[in-house]
Amino acid sequence: HFFCSARNSRMAASAEKGVLQVNVIQARELKAMDVGGGSDPYCIVKIGQTELQTRIIKNDKNPAWNQKLLFKGYRPKEGRTAELIVMDKDKLTKDDEIGRTEICLPSQFDEMQQYVEELRDKQGELCGVIMIQCKIKSAS
Repeated sequence: HFFCSARNSRMAASAEKGVLQVNVIQARELKAMDVGGGSDPYCIVKIGQTELQTRIIKNDKNPAWNQKLLFKGYRPKEGRTAELIVMDKDKLTKDDEIGRTEICLPSQFDEMQQYVEELRDKQGELCGVIMIQCKIKSAS
């Protein structure tokens, strides 16, 4: 299981809630999932039981979503993670998972963190790279 190490840093008060802004920037070199050699990718960001997703980009193995996803009522704490799942949209069948990764979320307000992470499929094979940014903003 994925583990985030605690950092020696100024933590946000545990009772204070904010908005976690996840900027899903782009993915590169995604594995082709469709018969024609392409993919129609979108990204799901899952934190606990909450899932938000980007728009679908048609026939692109290097999608640039540049999309902000906002998790409202977010309470920062050390060790919180987000799961990033890149999917291929299919019209007639169930959407296919291209790959996934997990990241450690920021634990302080107004601290921008950038990530470049490898995506792995269910067999553990490299199937692309994803770039995102995360920042917790005060709800007030």
